Amino acid sequence: SVNLSMGVAYDFYSGWSLTADLYQIDVDDKIYRTRDIKINDRTISFYTNALDIKSQGLDLVLSGNFEWLQSAQTDLSFAFSYNEISVEDRPRLNNGSFIVSDAIAEDIENNYPNERFVVTTNTQFGDNWNVMLRANYYGKHFDERGTIGAEEDPSASIDPSLYFDLEIKYHATDTLNFALGAVNVFDTYIDEINEPFSNTQNIGLQYPRRSAANYEGGSWYLKTSMNF
Repeated sequence: SVNLSMGVAYDFYSGWSLTADLYQIDVDDKIYRTRDIKINDRTISFYTNALDIKSQGLDLVLSGNFEWLQSAQTDLSFAFSYNEISVEDRPRLNNGSFIVSDAIAEDIENNYPNERFVVTTNTQFGDNWNVMLRANYYGKHFDERGTIGAEEDPSASIDPSLYFDLEIKYHATDTLNFALGAVNVFDTYIDEINEPFSNTQNIGLQYPRRSAANYEGGSWYLKTSMNF
């Protein structure tokens, strides 16, 4: 593999900072499972050095803090990433077909969103209370089933999604903390996949299997922590 990267960092306005990183990673002969290969009356597949893959993108991080009211301070961070993955080369079998199918190559390039960002605020109110709010964004991508743009059983396009997490923490003493929180507080779900797109609704799999986004709904938690 060959990894090329460059970045810049800039500090400005009393504690605020911005970093930007560009990168490109070339992986030759990545190990992957082959397509089903027919031999006589059966098929086999195995893991081998099957793919050359390129990953390239940009990472941005903005962070800082500000005070408001008389006893409240908020730490804020914004992390954005853009990433593209492309299959550059695949060896062929003796019959001329690729050792890794076109469908698998398409999935590698399109099953995950190119854009992703996370915005996190952490606010301290006085000496005892802390509130964390986080927004998670996932960009458009495609389901693994079917073929993109096909007339029959096409792959479903998955719309961008946005989820929010929340945690309220109470510092009871210098060592004891209590927290109430929620992951995906608004109980938001990613797109369901139905006709005319290729789907597996008949076995109860209505969501994309490989999506990086949340398809499990919201959850709440209560926790106690002690430092000593």
